[in-house]
Amino acid sequence: MRVVKTLQVSAEALFGVIAASAAADAEAAGVKSAAEKLREGYRYKKQVPNRRRGTDTAHVTIERFERARAYRSRLESPQGTYVFSYELVPQGAGEVEVTYEEEVGQAAGYTGVDGWFGRKLYDRKAKKRALQMLSAMEGYVAEQG
Repeated sequence: MRVVKTLQVSAEALFGVIAASAAADAEAAGVKSAAEKLREGYRYKKQVPNRRRGTDTAHVTIERFERARAYRSRLESPQGTYVFSYELVPQGAGEVEVTYEEEVGQAAGYTGVDGWFGRKLYDRKAKKRALQMLSAMEGYVAEQG
C-alpha cells in the first residue's frame, strides 16, 4: 500500500515527528534513551498482540534513517513481516511531498482468492488510515509552531 501526499510543513519538522514516534515505540518496548540510539541497523524487541496467544515477540529493525529524507523500519513476528517507510521530498519553503508505504508479509494469513479479497480490503482501510495519520502529523507540526 502506497500513499503520496503534499503537506504544508518542512521536511525537518515532519522528520522530527517521525523520529519522536519511533523513539516512543522503542521506549515503550523498554529501550532507554531510544532517541539517541536511532540509526540504520538499530534493532530492538517488543511485544505485539496476538489474538490466539495473547502476545508475540517481534523484532524491529530500522533499515533507513536519513534526517529530513527517509525512514524505514521492519517488524518481524510469527504473525508476519510489516515494513513501514516514509520518503520526504522538500517542495519549497515549508512544504514537503511524503510517500508513505506499508508492506505486509504473507505470514499474515492472506492466501488464495480470500487472500486477494482480504488484501484489497486491507489496502483500502490502510490508505484511509495513512492519509488521516499524515494529516494529523501535519496538524501536530503546525500546533508546535
